[in-house]
Amino acid sequence: MENKKLFHNKKFIIAISIIAVIMLIAFMVIITRIIINRNYGEIDWNNLVLGEYLPKPEKNYGKIDVDREDMLSIKIPKITQQEFKDYTNKCINEGYNLDIDNGYNGDSYFKAFDEEGYNIEVRYSRKSMDITLKSPEKMEELEWPTTGLGSMLPKPKSNYGSILWDNSDTFLVHIGNTTIEEFNEYVKECQNNGYIDDYSKGEKTFIAKNSEGYDLSVSYIGGNRISISIDAPEGQESTNTTSQTENAETPEENVSNSTDNIAENNTETVNSSTENNAETVNPSTENTTVETNTDDYSADIYRDDAEDTFLAEVRDSCPYGVKIHTITGWLAKTYEGDGIWFFKVNITENNAFGAEIDEVAEGRVDAKNGNNITYFYIY
Repeated sequence: MENKKLFHNKKFIIAISIIAVIMLIAFMVIITRIIINRNYGEIDWNNLVLGEYLPKPEKNYGKIDVDREDMLSIKIPKITQQEFKDYTNKCINEGYNLDIDNGYNGDSYFKAFDEEGYNIEVRYSRKSMDITLKSPEKMEELEWPTTGLGSMLPKPKSNYGSILWDNSDTFLVHIGNTTIEEFNEYVKECQNNGYIDDYSKGEKTFIAKNSEGYDLSVSYIGGNRISISIDAPEGQESTNTTSQTENAETPEENVSNSTDNIAENNTETVNSSTENNAETVNPSTENTTVETNTDDYSADIYRDDAEDTFLAEVRDSCPYGVKIHTITGWLAKTYEGDGIWFFKVNITENNAFGAEIDEVAEGRVDAKNGNNITYFYIY
């Protein structure tokens, strides 16, 4: 009799435990939904910084992730695939019809530019639609370099652009007002100027070396823009390169300063093997870091904080996951003065289908004003 009673007590305890677990799980699900939905609400499109440039979705219920002058990012839940397609068609009808990218099948991805250079990207996954709108890259009329690495390249047809990097090891510039046809014409000019060794030509990319070992990379990055970069051979520098912020110095002073920096920093190049050694030995003083100006905000502590902000922005901009190549993939870490740090790094982004895409992320962080992102782009 006692054994039978004990058996029933055990069954009762087990049943109560199962019910308690189910109730706990249900409670956790409810709390999780409350926390997630807490950031959702009705969106007033007119109050968004870039709201006037955004094609308005039919639904105004969602979550605002980023609302800045350079980028707007929102999530709209409870969206059908047909609503996603209707919205992408609306984007096209409202002017986002340049350099259209529909991904692999057009069912879950859309990216395009408008005439002004605004770039919209729409992703559909798990009945939600993520919309990212980026403002045009800031450019101006520029003079093509007559000294340094830039002078080793043909002058582009357009003189509207932005020089992002200019020292004895690397020259990087973005040129606007350049079509895909003009990109191909520029590639032919580069080939005619000797960049024909170890070459690789794609629909929107061109990589090659000249006979002296200088590495050239030209890419069409959308919105009638191309990216041009040239790197000096490992262990070799261009002795007549002047930085944008060092033009007041004489060429002799530039050579002396460059030589001193190389002695201290062990010759920065964007070659991956050199970066790997530098970052493994001492990550706090990667020799990708170049300071063309020196003030309070050029210190390592401000660089590290700005770098953290930049890397967080990269992760936030890749909703399906991203690998940031911080060991071998840094292309630039430079202090531009007045609190502004510029970063550029190779990344591998996962798309909605789990495929990996090799890309480059770059941006500027204002360490002087709370590490605000003043420019950010992935291409």
